[in-house]
Amino acid sequence: MISALSKIQNKPHLSKLFLSIFYAVGIAGLIFFPEKILPFSFMILLMNFVFILLFETNLDSNKTKYFLFVIAASFAIEMIGVGTGKIFGSYYYGKSLGFSLKNVPLIIGINWLVLVLGIISILSNFKITNNIAFSACGGIFMVALDGLMERVAPALDYWNFFGETAPLKNYIAWFIVSFFFFYLFRAMQLKSENKISSFIYTIQFVFFVIVNIIFWNKTI
Repeated sequence: MISALSKIQNKPHLSKLFLSIFYAVGIAGLIFFPEKILPFSFMILLMNFVFILLFETNLDSNKTKYFLFVIAASFAIEMIGVGTGKIFGSYYYGKSLGFSLKNVPLIIGINWLVLVLGIISILSNFKITNNIAFSACGGIFMVALDGLMERVAPALDYWNFFGETAPLKNYIAWFIVSFFFFYLFRAMQLKSENKISSFIYTIQFVFFVIVNIIFWNKTI
């Protein structure tokens, strides 16, 4: 098993090709038979997480604690947000993201972690020494992707805001929460050593750009 894992880690290009094909099939599915593919949306997000773990070469105790904290904290924040409407606005989740606990899909905390790690990997290519600047840049990346998702989330049955569109405080909250996660990563002096996490963020970004173009002013 260790040998098989090593082979996978040494061939990130094959994994990127697989993910590209998978997302392309997902887009085609949304065009031709959305009602059949949408219920499996959570599986795609879970697959992203599996690939992240496969390519995390140095998952020590501190990084494991960070992973678990981001998953738990983001899920707790989402539960408070859904329950009170005071963090992101008044919204509710649909059925496309799978099983829920307290009206929040279980995959949500995992997806927060996947996005955070992807952005960290991208930003690690730049020499940003200041932790606040690094975290602010990370927050901007998160809000940029959220902006794309918000436009099509109702049509994909991901989530809906009772006011029809996401309020300003939704984006402010996304920035603040993610800023904290990025800052904590730097404060703990952790290192980004994942060969595929940045690609997963990028392919999700491209996916939602395409979905926005295809379904602009349309309902799936």
